[in-house]
Amino acid sequence: MEITTKNFSEQLDDITKNLKRSCFVGFDAEFSAILSGETFKHRLFDSNEERYDKLKSKVNQMIMTQIGLTMFQYNRDIDTYNAVCYTFHLCPQVFGDIDQSFIFQASTVKFLCRHNFDFNKFTYFGLPYLSKAEEEVIKQQLEDNTLFQNLSHSLEIEDERLLQSYCSEVSKWLSNSEEGTLYLDIKNPVLRYITHNEIRMRFPGVLTTDSLGNSNKVLIYRDKSVEGANSAPKTVLEENLKVHLLGFSQIIDLLASYKKPIIGHNIFLDTILLHNQFIGPLPNKYSTFKKNIHELFPNIYDTKYISHEMAKMLTFDEVWKSNALQDLYEFFSERKCKKLEQGVNPIRLSIPFAVKQSYHEAGWDSYCSGYCFIRLGHWAACVISGKNRPVGPRETLAAMSPYCNRANTIRGAMPYVVSITITSRILLHPARVLGGVRHQRQVPACYCYIRLGHWAAYVISAKYRPVGPRETLAAMSPYCHRANTIRGAMPYVVSITMTSRLLLHPAGPLGGVRHQRQVPACGAPGDATALSPYCNRANTIRGAMPYVVSVTMTSKLLLHPTGPLGGVRHQWQYRPVGPRETLAAMSPYCNRANTIRGAMPYVATALSDWATGRHASSVAVPACRTPGDACRHVALLQPGQHYKESHALCGKYHNDFQATASSDWATGLRASSAASTGLSGPGRP
Repeated sequence: MEITTKNFSEQLDDITKNLKRSCFVGFDAEFSAILSGETFKHRLFDSNEERYDKLKSKVNQMIMTQIGLTMFQYNRDIDTYNAVCYTFHLCPQVFGDIDQSFIFQASTVKFLCRHNFDFNKFTYFGLPYLSKAEEEVIKQQLEDNTLFQNLSHSLEIEDERLLQSYCSEVSKWLSNSEEGTLYLDIKNPVLRYITHNEIRMRFPGVLTTDSLGNSNKVLIYRDKSVEGANSAPKTVLEENLKVHLLGFSQIIDLLASYKKPIIGHNIFLDTILLHNQFIGPLPNKYSTFKKNIHELFPNIYDTKYISHEMAKMLTFDEVWKSNALQDLYEFFSERKCKKLEQGVNPIRLSIPFAVKQSYHEAGWDSYCSGYCFIRLGHWAACVISGKNRPVGPRETLAAMSPYCNRANTIRGAMPYVVSITITSRILLHPARVLGGVRHQRQVPACYCYIRLGHWAAYVISAKYRPVGPRETLAAMSPYCHRANTIRGAMPYVVSITMTSRLLLHPAGPLGGVRHQRQVPACGAPGDATALSPYCNRANTIRGAMPYVVSVTMTSKLLLHPTGPLGGVRHQWQYRPVGPRETLAAMSPYCNRANTIRGAMPYVATALSDWATGRHASSVAVPACRTPGDACRHVALLQPGQHYKESHALCGKYHNDFQATASSDWATGLRASSAASTGLSGPGRP
């Protein structure tokens, strides 16, 4: 059922009753923007604090435009769940000094249009809301008797004209009519509150109250002598105004007061927006945010995280193809789960959705989240009890308790957000047999260490058995004070207390071989002689010179210890080199300007250089296989030269090539080999 300003007041009592009877509530929301860009890219090593810090600045500009709630009620007589779904349309409001704002991204608008989002309902009939912080501001203004004055000063021109017309109508009625009552039809609750106060101030003798039959009408009595005349107390008028301004915030208050478990899918961002929209501005500290959310909703379940963890208990053929909400819902609704072939509780909708219901509609998605939670909880309860049978909500929640207050984080160092109440203790999963091994779930920090220590202790004792902390620490002692370094010459950092002694691994059979681990050792003194050629060589990464030579070694000859290398004696040396010898050695590379990923690997800067390529060295210009290649060289060398000059120049080289054997530009070899290329015919550019 869709809830807007048109029917919210009429449906509020039914919503309250259904919420009170429910055992848990499915939750989903649609947003006005999507977090995108490099700043909000999910990184694998983000901590939860870092992820929160990234989100909070951007989320301040986002709002929930639609919220879906599905109340799941359990009928014990027939072991059936009844689902009552609501879709609430929300819209920001302006009220006195409060002017709520938000952003709409074009990509989000396009996404919502694709899924049939009704922007008219959002704009014209969206429910107002207030955060706790904004509500406190209004309460303070009411206590200070400044609210009416602030509202009067902030009225728009059209509302001022309407207010004046209402006062004129009352004045004419008092002057020209003998009737005892007058009705004013005022649909805007804020303007209705202002009208009550304005009429009482201008006409002190009259009495005003809201009409009992129609809340949009203001009933005015001429004086106290009229039968049934009464004036609504100021507190009643203020309470009616607050109820209107709170709008959907009343539903949030009901959820908080009834403490119903909240079921969502990938609900971390939803909780951040809930805080910003209904509690107040996001706090700077991540721990404060968690505390505030936990006080509002003490029990939150995320089916994204639950399905990710429980998928590990299935084989590849049994598991869902992905744990996106649509895929997960279809997996269970189409009875593809082999673990739930018998004894499944039926789930019925009180008001059916459309046959081809679109996803990303908040009410439907909240129903799908709750549906998947019931099926996952049923499966977990059956694993614990060992029987396939109908399972009630209490047993479902008990089976899912290890996953309570675990909100999924996307590609983070920590796979979930932990509620503030459980950050300082280890959470143990109810023990159960999984493939003959007792299974335990806990905070990830020490989990891997315990498992590695258990393995190491087993290797030493050669027995599979439970291992206590003392034996675990003893087995892991060789790795104590070892902090990993990333791709370093030394694979770990050794604590200062451990650098001067040898660490022996507890001796134990590893495949029949006694195993020993120790600090990387310098061997016998004679080993230093063997390593002398590498003395004073500091590695350089991808440099022209593969190492840096110590300054004390640059001016003398370094001889490598001679020795057979494949039958050949090998020698390395360094000596001072003068500029002439340096230039002579580098002459093959003279006038070669590099080109980046070109057909020609370099640009030659002198005609004589690219044409002859003759140097003392055997390195020459890459051969031009046709006179046309030479023309391309000319074009590179002289970008401003006219095309005809290039053509003539190429023709000249071609004729010289045919006439004489001394022109070796085509091959870069000796003149005697030029005739072997077999080139003939006139060259074309």
